[in-house]
Amino acid sequence: MTKELHQVRRFKAEEKRVESGPIMFGEDWPGLFLRGDDCFRFTFALREATLDLKLGLITRSVLMGLLDALESSNAANNDAFPAWHAEKNDDSI
Repeated sequence: MTKELHQVRRFKAEEKRVESGPIMFGEDWPGLFLRGDDCFRFTFALREATLDLKLGLITRSVLMGLLDALESSNAANNDAFPAWHAEKNDDSI
């Protein structure tokens, strides 16, 4: 069973590299932007924390949702590069 790929929302590139931190689109509420390389580091720490701590059901559920969101930035788990996910032709072997 294959997990459905996360959809990546695309925006025009910024002039300068956008670093992790608070970000605001127009007049909307500020949100948090995390660069993919930062997400990668956070997933390891969060996965370790969820395994080592005795967490309540709700806390564990929230942390696992955050872990899934962080892992969605990995191009292996999203549709940023469709060619990465094209099925291999078995006749090429």
